Amino acid sequence: MIKILLSFFLLILSLTTNAQSYVPLIDSVNTWTYVSNLVPVVPPPHLVQVTDCYYPFSAYPHAVQMTGEDTLVHNFTYKKLLYNYQFTQCLYGFIREDTTLRKVYFQDVVDSPEVVLYDFSMLIGDSITINFPFNTWSPFFPSGIYRLDSITLFNTAAGYRNAFHLNCVSQSSLNTLTWIEGVGNLGDLVYPYSSNSGEFLFEGFGCPGFPHNFIQFLSCFEHTDKVYFDTCAYQVAFNNWCFNVQDSCNYWNICGDINELSNAGLVHISPNPSEKFITISSEKILNSARVIDAFGKTCGKSFSLATKSEIDISFLPAGLYFLEVLASEHVNGREAIIYSRFVKY
Repeated sequence: MIKILLSFFLLILSLTTNAQSYVPLIDSVNTWTYVSNLVPVVPPPHLVQVTDCYYPFSAYPHAVQMTGEDTLVHNFTYKKLLYNYQFTQCLYGFIREDTTLRKVYFQDVVDSPEVVLYDFSMLIGDSITINFPFNTWSPFFPSGIYRLDSITLFNTAAGYRNAFHLNCVSQSSLNTLTWIEGVGNLGDLVYPYSSNSGEFLFEGFGCPGFPHNFIQFLSCFEHTDKVYFDTCAYQVAFNNWCFNVQDSCNYWNICGDINELSNAGLVHISPNPSEKFITISSEKILNSARVIDAFGKTCGKSFSLATKSEIDISFLPAGLYFLEVLASEHVNGREAIIYSRFVKY
């Protein structure tokens, strides 16, 4: 009898402890700061509207999401979710949290049905349907049914948090979707509305794996104090001349300024990958180029280019490289800089 009562007491204690251990995601003040995982581009005008947000969300310099004042939508109290793009603020949507149910909800500005962003009440083996409306031709996360396969501990600036790891049932070989209690997703808070593609800029700097292979990732999350801080990416940016570091949360790649409309895709490298030689061709007149490794260091000297040139890369160690090309065409009063990537094996 004593053993039964003791077991019952321990069960109640465990349930009570678990009930008290949930860490809410949304506080009175919330700020999510993002870093782009792309070689920088000047986005086409039709993608950026200064009077309103656009979908899909993709981080460029000074990309910040924050919660604003409370507002009533369909009889629920939400916080406005605001988005700052290069000092211009717009309304991104509405977010609310039910701490009893341990769920976080998002409502977009076009009044689509509310979606469950996070369900931290899920147990291992439970499933949830997640739709990614802006799937690319090769999505980082596919739409479908996701199963919670494991829960681990994740070390944040505010202490350890539960990390929920979900995989798409129909395509389990693709990337794992991770939710972190009290923080969210490390790629994008509103991850279903993200650009949903993979990129590589920070992978070569010793910060491998998710979220450093997503198109963007979270550099900081703060309430009144810092809850999450990506120390690895910050150290990379701080020690590399290719990054402009404003502070520990705001930094971005400045090695290039590609005009996406007039220059993207106009420099072609073949064969790619290559072992000894690459051929550079373009419809534009190219002035010069240089090879940059994944750490932002110049490999060899700059060299002149004609409209078609063959370059010896046999001296390079195997790895991923960027070709920085100066074209004769001017953009915003200066030579256009175009980046192309290639692999040396």
